[in-house]
Amino acid sequence: MSPIAHIVDDDEAIRETLEDRLDSLGYDHHSCGSQQEAVERLRKCRYDFVLLDLELPVRFGKPSSIQVGSN
Repeated sequence: MSPIAHIVDDDEAIRETLEDRLDSLGYDHHSCGSQQEAVERLRKCRYDFVLLDLELPVRFGKPSSIQVGSN
């Protein structure tokens, strides 16, 4: 069984890019665009690693409280 990744990013283009890269490396993956979806998936599945957007909004559609470049 190949490792399984969890992608959490609110930008669909970034998720698609990461999915393509993981596919090319032979990894299985799930992806979602919000914290709420991520928590629901984490309750249902175990992951080997998570690729997490560090500026993910608290709720989908709301702006991040972290300023770009300050991380």
